[in-house]
Amino acid sequence: MGKKYLLCLFKQYCIARNLEMNENNFFSEDFYSWVAQNNRLLYEYFEYLGNIGFDYQNEDVIEIGKGRLDSLSKNGIKLISPFAETCGKSNSGLVVIGEGIPLIFKPNEAIVAKERILLTHNPYFESEILNWHLIHNRGDKNISIGMFGSLNDMDTYKKIDLLKKISKKMKDDHSLDFDTDNGNYFCTLNSKRKIKRKILTRLG
Repeated sequence: MGKKYLLCLFKQYCIARNLEMNENNFFSEDFYSWVAQNNRLLYEYFEYLGNIGFDYQNEDVIEIGKGRLDSLSKNGIKLISPFAETCGKSNSGLVVIGEGIPLIFKPNEAIVAKERILLTHNPYFESEILNWHLIHNRGDKNISIGMFGSLNDMDTYKKIDLLKKISKKMKDDHSLDFDTDNGNYFCTLNSKRKIKRKILTRLG
């Protein structure tokens, strides 16, 4: 398992628990228990998305920025991430350029994402999603950003407020949903537009 990837998870754990990022906490049973719990919540979150009308299993979707312990790629969703190697895939990355063009960087190429829906959840850094409203506002792709965890986490309201901040910059049809279940919370921001796939035809 990649060290940088584990450190990203550890950072999230320490913020949620209000702990120092030190060696003792890194090797604690509580950290690994938290990772396992979040993995379980991830699939509850994915089910929650379907329950509120966003069933992305059969959609043209890519997941951004996750790794083996917190990725939905096991569900057949394509993964674009600097930690994709933890899932047995090639590392890659996403940068939003101009007025909302999602550019994917792979080892030997840079291409514009062809998928219609870009999805992520519990990002490791706020900067990863702060300009995702531009993708939505451009009009040819939809976004889905989720936050979930325990209601007792120290960063619960901060994560929800971040989604509210992004939502206020989105121009047209979208939804911000929030629900709780058994002491956990699920908050999700989704574009609601129907995106028509462009069909290219050859002349001659």
